[in-house]
Amino acid sequence: FGCPDATLFKTIVVLQKVKVEEVGDGKSTIKWYFTGSDVSAEFDLDKQANVTISVINILGQNVVPDRNVNVFKDKIKVELPKTQGVYFIRLQSEQFTVTEKFIR
Repeated sequence: FGCPDATLFKTIVVLQKVKVEEVGDGKSTIKWYFTGSDVSAEFDLDKQANVTISVINILGQNVVPDRNVNVFKDKIKVELPKTQGVYFIRLQSEQFTVTEKFIR
């Protein structure tokens, strides 16, 4: 998929329904939901966190303005560009950084 080190990223095809990922100390999870062109991240964290959501294309360019959200047990919709391509969604806080690769 054009990624120089495939161990750094996990690939998710947008047709999948749900993926669960442990973050931080293992007591927190992020569930990824996919419905057609929509992506949502559901947070179940052990404590509140300020998270920056970034959407980046294969060239490393931000394609959607970064969003800063305060989450604890919340579900956040993440907008992907309407055009086909490979995108990375990065969720970054003081406790964790999660990067997921999406193919649209």
